Amino acid sequence: MKQNETFPYGTLLVILLCAGMLLSLLHPSRTFSAAENRQLQQRVMPWEESVLDQDYQDAVSAFVSDQFPGREGWMQLRSDILAALQEKNVEDVYIANDDSLIQAFTPDMALAKKQVEAVNDFAARHEDMAVSLLLAPTRIAFAADTISRDPSQPLQRDVYDELCGMLDESVSNTDVWDTLQSHQDEYIYFYSDHHWTPLGAKYAAQTFLGETLDDYESVNAVSGFHGSLSRQIAWTHAQDDLQLQLPKEETPYTVEDPAEETTTTTLYDSDALSSADPYTVFFGGNAPLLRIDAALANGKRLLIVKDSYANAFIPYLIPCYEEIVIVDPRYYYDDLEALIESEEITETMFLFNMNTFTSDDSLQQMLGR
Repeated sequence: MKQNETFPYGTLLVILLCAGMLLSLLHPSRTFSAAENRQLQQRVMPWEESVLDQDYQDAVSAFVSDQFPGREGWMQLRSDILAALQEKNVEDVYIANDDSLIQAFTPDMALAKKQVEAVNDFAARHEDMAVSLLLAPTRIAFAADTISRDPSQPLQRDVYDELCGMLDESVSNTDVWDTLQSHQDEYIYFYSDHHWTPLGAKYAAQTFLGETLDDYESVNAVSGFHGSLSRQIAWTHAQDDLQLQLPKEETPYTVEDPAEETTTTTLYDSDALSSADPYTVFFGGNAPLLRIDAALANGKRLLIVKDSYANAFIPYLIPCYEEIVIVDPRYYYDDLEALIESEEITETMFLFNMNTFTSDDSLQQMLGR
């Protein structure tokens, strides 16, 4: 090869990618990925829906990605390369010393303070209602010594203390920090996912309710799944089990999803257990609005404004409230005040993990701050 000639690596890469896409179309489709513990996107024929439709384009993109030849091998190779290079922070995900994954904490303090002010304003408008805030620490709060943490980012506990110090006296701070810290050696956070486990949520619920929840049994629903953080960075060296905490004696209840026009007698979606995200077993994932009506007549009606951490927390509250109305401000765009009036809400709880509360402004947008 002449000295002024260079090998066309870019052209070769394009050829390989095109070949992979062609093979994904010609090769028989796989239905399930054992590595990701989920169903894979199947081929969508162009006459089934318009090729200009965004859903169709997304389905084709997902199909090519899911059916790319040697997909799981490429994922494993990426994980091995990251491990060999001893990469410790990939796309705001820390790889801990034990190969588990921990979501980074990068708060927007200006936004977070506005969130607190919005909660204070809400409580001031509802002086006759009990209002509480639960800011759930994420795993980084208790595992900082297992990662090479970015020293430019604040400690989550320091941010938590600052935000809670801004709360008005009319807002009750449900502090679960010490409770979770006392159980940090137990399986209270997933190793490959950004959520707390049902056990971690149970300990938090005990603090909120002021009682010990003994009448529950642990049932292993899924083994060896790769959670949200694993999927985010294609890391296969960490996996989890989903161990549900089920009551020994269940209070009868119904769950209504107005958006889907469905009413069920369980909050658990069994189909989620074979999906890419088993955590969505709770309510089938996030929804704008849900109503839980229990077979009780105590007059207690709770509104929970929340993120996905609440999904594993809410089951423990069912025996205590006649009605629980669940609103996710990321998807709910109706009038919250009208909802409170129509549902005759007696108590409101705001429940968010520290990452969501300090980075997503949907709460203050909904509260009109």
